[in-house]
Amino acid sequence: MDCFNAMNKRELQFLRRWGMLRWLYSGLLRVLARVSDFTLCHIFIRPIYPQSSDKQVNSRFSFRLLTADEIHLHADNPALEIDHDFIARALALGDNCSGAFDKDKLIAYSWRAYSATPHTDDIFINFASRYRYGYKAFTLPEYRGQQILQQLHRYTDYLTRNGRQQQLSCINTHNFPSIHYIHNCGGKTSGMAGYLSLFGKTFFFRSPTAKRIGFYFSKA
Repeated sequence: MDCFNAMNKRELQFLRRWGMLRWLYSGLLRVLARVSDFTLCHIFIRPIYPQSSDKQVNSRFSFRLLTADEIHLHADNPALEIDHDFIARALALGDNCSGAFDKDKLIAYSWRAYSATPHTDDIFINFASRYRYGYKAFTLPEYRGQQILQQLHRYTDYLTRNGRQQQLSCINTHNFPSIHYIHNCGGKTSGMAGYLSLFGKTFFFRSPTAKRIGFYFSKA
C-alpha cells in the first residue's frame, strides 16, 4: 500500500488506464534509458490525408500551418513545451509545424520533417525519401481527449505533402498513450528500431521491416 501512496498522480493515472504489466514495462524501459541510454521504438506508417471536402465547422477550434514568427511567439508559453532553439533548428532543416487554435490560443501542434532529423542531441533519425516524418505532436493537458490532433491532421496534412504519400512516426514501445493515438490516426506498425550506449559506444539495431522502409538511427 505504501508504494501506491508514494506514486504521483500521473503514475496512478497511467496504472489505472494501462494496467500493471504495462506500467511495470514502462518503468523498466525508463530505468534502462537512464542507465544505458537504451531506446526501443515502434515505427508506424500512415497515409497522408488528402484535402478534406469538409469545412472546419467547429466554431471553437481552427487549424492551420504556422509561420516562423507565430511559432516563436507561442514558444514564450512554457506550457507548450517548445523552445526557441528547437524551433530554429527545425526550421533550418526545412521542417514545418501546423497548429490548432482556440480563438487566438495555440492549444496543439504537430511537426513534420522531410530529411534526417534529430532524435536527441547526438542521435539522428533517417528514413527513405518517399516518406515524411511526423514528430513532436502535443496538446495542452486541458484539451486532451477531444481528438484535436486527429482534426489537425485532417485539415492540414495535404498542405505539407511535398510529394510524399505516407508519413512515418517513431514511438517508444512503452509510450502507450502515443501508440494509442497513432493507431487512431490510421498508423500501422512497420518494424522496430533502437540503440544502446555502453562503454562509450552506441550500438544501433533495427528489424528487417524497418530496414526495408529505410528507417535507422545514426550518430549526428
